[in-house]
Amino acid sequence: PGAVQRNFSSLSAPTTTTAESSSDAMDVDEDEATKSEANDAVTTSAVSVCSTNSHNKQQERPQAKSIASFRVLTECPLIVILMFQLYPKFMKTNIPVLIKVMMEGLALRPPPIQTLTNNLDTAFKKLYLSLVRELVASQAKTLSFLTYLLRTFTTELKAYEDRLATHVVALMSTCPRESISTRRELLVATRHLLNSDFRSGFYRHVDNLLDERVLMGSSSRSHDPALIRPLAYTTLSDFVHHARSMFNMKQL
Repeated sequence: PGAVQRNFSSLSAPTTTTAESSSDAMDVDEDEATKSEANDAVTTSAVSVCSTNSHNKQQERPQAKSIASFRVLTECPLIVILMFQLYPKFMKTNIPVLIKVMMEGLALRPPPIQTLTNNLDTAFKKLYLSLVRELVASQAKTLSFLTYLLRTFTTELKAYEDRLATHVVALMSTCPRESISTRRELLVATRHLLNSDFRSGFYRHVDNLLDERVLMGSSSRSHDPALIRPLAYTTLSDFVHHARSMFNMKQL
C-alpha cells in the first residue's frame, strides 16, 4: 500500500500553478547558489568543489526508496521462495502472516488517472501506464507465489478462496494489453487455481472470464492477441470443464 501511495501520489506533485512552480524554482536556485558559495569558501581544491557539488545534486534529486519500487517488489516473491527452500523450518510460522500480506497486496488497484491530474498529456499518460504495468507485474509474481503454496498450505488459503478469485479477475482487467509476459503469468497462475480445490471461487465470475477483453486484453494496433490466445483459451477450457453445468444458454 505504501508503494502504491508513494508512486502514484508523486505523479500529481508536478500539477501546480505556474506562479508556484516559478517561485519554487527561484527558491531552489537561491538554495543552490548559497550552497555553491559555501562550498567555494570552504573548499580550496577545484576537484573537491566538483565532487561536493555533484554530491549535493545527487542528494537533492528525489529518489524512490527500494521498498516503494514495484520493480524491486516484483523480485521479492522469488527471493522468499528461495529462502524457504533453504530454511524450510521457518515456513510454518511465517507463511500465515505472509498470506495475509500478499492478499492485501493483490487487492491494491491503481487510482484512476483522472484523480491524479486534470492535464492528461501524452507524457503523463505514459508515466502512469508504466507504473500500472510495474504494479500488475509485481502482483502477478505474488499470485505465482500463492499458487506455489496451494498444496502445502491449503487450510490457511481456503479462507481466502473467494477473494483470491476476485483479485485474479480484477488483475486480468487491470493488466495493460501490451504486457504480454505479465498476462501470461496471470493465466498460468489461474490454470493452477482452476485445477485445484480453489476453482469454486471463479464460478461467480463466469461472464467476466468469457469476455475476451478480460481474458486477453482489448485489441489494438500495437497488440496482437494471437500471442496470448492459445494460453487464454486453454485456461478458459479448464474453467469450462469444471463449470459447464452452471452455464445458461446465453453463456453456452
